[in-house]
Amino acid sequence: MSGTNPWRRLHDAFRNRRIGTRRAIAWGLPALCLTGTVIGLSVASAEGGHPGRVPTPGQAEAIAAAAGSCPALTPARLAGQVMANSGFDARTRGNGGGEGIAGLNSAAFTRWAPWPDANRGDEAANIVALAHQMCDLVGNLRLAGVGGDPWRMALAAYRTSFDDVIATAEVPASARAYVNQVAAYADWYGALTDLHGTPGPSPSVPGPASAAAGRTALADASRGPATAGPSPSRPAVVSARPSSVAAAAAPATTPTRGPTQKLSVNRPSRASSIQEAGTEPQWAFDTNYTSTRWASAYADNQWLWVDLGGTYTVTSVILRWENAYAKSYDVQVSVEGTAWTTIYTDTNGNGGDDHIAVPPSAAHFVRLRCHVRGTKFGFSLYDFEALGY
Repeated sequence: MSGTNPWRRLHDAFRNRRIGTRRAIAWGLPALCLTGTVIGLSVASAEGGHPGRVPTPGQAEAIAAAAGSCPALTPARLAGQVMANSGFDARTRGNGGGEGIAGLNSAAFTRWAPWPDANRGDEAANIVALAHQMCDLVGNLRLAGVGGDPWRMALAAYRTSFDDVIATAEVPASARAYVNQVAAYADWYGALTDLHGTPGPSPSVPGPASAAAGRTALADASRGPATAGPSPSRPAVVSARPSSVAAAAAPATTPTRGPTQKLSVNRPSRASSIQEAGTEPQWAFDTNYTSTRWASAYADNQWLWVDLGGTYTVTSVILRWENAYAKSYDVQVSVEGTAWTTIYTDTNGNGGDDHIAVPPSAAHFVRLRCHVRGTKFGFSLYDFEALGY
């Protein structure tokens, strides 16, 4: 964290995601509000940077949380896309039936909604749905062997179609203006201070209500950040043979309601088998999405589970498959590690990245049961994330 300048703090939080969402809001956005201005900031970038709207604290919190859906996204990139799609105006209506703050059409929102019965007018749900759609495009373009910058190629597929990007193996001409616009907004959001770390010019002044909201936000933020959830540090628990899931659990922690957290990062884990040394189960929980992985023996009916370290409410799961994916699998949860409840089943898996909204479920353990292989190899998973609060 550099210096004490609140602008620099928010800048660092957005660009590096080294702090929690609530802390980013606590340190940065109240400072924006209390100046009594909507801030416009000077930016040096290849595109010059398109000045965008500063999101509200609620919008910024949703963006920062949703941007954790995959490595290709950052808060600045997601904010740039929201700005291009709607100008942060939920009343926007676009081409192709797009509407709301994320510019999604009804079919896309229904497919990517982050929780059951998500409200079409819920800004946070729309932002998370957009993030999930983008991450799915990134994963499937990677699986198809498309080169280039994964984020820009996914933007192109979002704007035109997946098939158009596959056919051209580059950003199609019809998508270039949109991709460049989003990238320019992202440059602006990614550099919320000028080169000297000081606020830029203030193009508009809100009324007293905005200043009051800023004072309220600062008062709320002064109460301190939310608890971050399970501790990320742990020794790996690895088994190359089937074993009972009733093994000793890691020390329990107290669940905390709040923004969605990544509950499974670097938590103790076990698997029914491994393919070879270097493919142990802990590598599915280390947040390295491209080079480390869990891989099973070359057989059907394998499993992988993670100990969250306490009982939490799981609301979604992300699976990032290597080429050896599961054609059929279940996601299950357990509080005590002996009785399991299935919260999701897929009998027609096709690999890539699976972003799965599940009914909010109490869980101390989360298990992936892989039934049928999609290839002649075993099951291979770059990443297995359980998210919730």
